[in-house]
Amino acid sequence: MKGTGKAAVYTGPGKPMEIKEFPLPEVEPGAILVRITLGNICGSDLHAWRGMHRSSTEPRILGHEMTGRVAELGQGVSTDSEGKPLAVGDRIVYTYFLPCGRCPHCLKGLRAVCLDKLPSWHNSAKEPPYFNGAYAEYYYLRPGLAVFKVPDDLTDDMVAPINCALSEVMYGLHLTGITVGDTVVIQGAGGLGIYATAVARDMGAGYFCIVTSGRRIGNKKDFSRIGKMITKIRSGLKLKVDASLGELSLEEARALKDFGLLRYNHNLETAGSLYGKVCTT
Repeated sequence: MKGTGKAAVYTGPGKPMEIKEFPLPEVEPGAILVRITLGNICGSDLHAWRGMHRSSTEPRILGHEMTGRVAELGQGVSTDSEGKPLAVGDRIVYTYFLPCGRCPHCLKGLRAVCLDKLPSWHNSAKEPPYFNGAYAEYYYLRPGLAVFKVPDDLTDDMVAPINCALSEVMYGLHLTGITVGDTVVIQGAGGLGIYATAVARDMGAGYFCIVTSGRRIGNKKDFSRIGKMITKIRSGLKLKVDASLGELSLEEARALKDFGLLRYNHNLETAGSLYGKVCTT
């Protein structure tokens, strides 16, 4: 596909983005060139811009929460990952991480925890295919990554964050094995929290305890308070929670596991919002 496209290029921590123009790449077999219609700003993008992620002096295009329309299909691409026909102009949403396909996790089908995966926006904008992030007019979707056709009744606002926040909490909550009536402790009431609460509710969770941030959980009294709180919730008592707990360390998560709150690899899924029978401040 001939032509050029513009992008907001990251050139270093804290520096203003530079608008640059790049030639559109030649689309290899199995790849898709996407015309971006909406790109979100995720907290991770702010971290990267501030230099809190892997350092790089190379110019690159940030952004990963996005959606767009098919601009060009590479040879051999005629359907999405569900087998639905794809054509130029179709609205799509897609993954942005690049699993290696060779590490032990990938070989077991656990591509989300690939030991060597890299988000596409860590790639340099100095060389083709250039368009590796959401803050551009185009995005180059490499061969082998998941792509899904977007239904007409879903807006760009709805689907742009699906490949990050929503899919992340869906994956994590399904791993925990939530069943109908379970009690879910939710730490954090941000974007991930809103999604996680909605997904947990849809999976059948009956009770929620939303713990908003403040300080870290740091002593036995905190754990004891959580344990007593959960006991009261399960007994059906109304409770107003002093939400003063912060992020969990691995040791703290293991302590919470003793209360039967954590089921998978000592992880506590972040969540938020008000659905179902919720205790919060």
